Amino acid sequence: PWLARVISQVRNLVEITRNMFPSLERYKTSIYEHILIVESLLRGDKDMAIKNLNSHIEHVKHRLLASIQQKQENKINR
Repeated sequence: PWLARVISQVRNLVEITRNMFPSLERYKTSIYEHILIVESLLRGDKDMAIKNLNSHIEHVKHRLLASIQQKQENKINR
């Protein structure tokens, strides 16, 4: 039950993020970053997996902040 709840929460967060960035380029970048993480894990390279995961999280954070800022600017300019 705990794991199912965690997976559901992660899926909800991913869906929110997807809705904020509805571009093909963003999807391509995100998929590539996920592949890097999985490949690192499959090789057993924990340090690289952590590095790739942290990089992905930083990219998502920057995209979210930029999107929020743009939405705020659009509201101000209306």
